[in-house]
Amino acid sequence: MTWAQGAPRTLDAMEQTARSGDTAGVWRAFTDQESGLNRLGFACAGIAGW
Repeated sequence: MTWAQGAPRTLDAMEQTARSGDTAGVWRAFTDQESGLNRLGFACAGIAGW
C-alpha cells in the first residue's frame, strides 16, 4: 500500500519531468525505492493478469 499512497505525487513528478524532456528524471521517479512505479510491478509479480 505504500506505493498507492504516494502514487498521485509520483505520477505527477513523472509527467512533469517527461514534459520537460528530462528522461533521467523520469527514470529516477520510476525507480525511486520509496515511491517509484517499479514497486507496483514488484508487488504484482506473479499475479495472474499482470
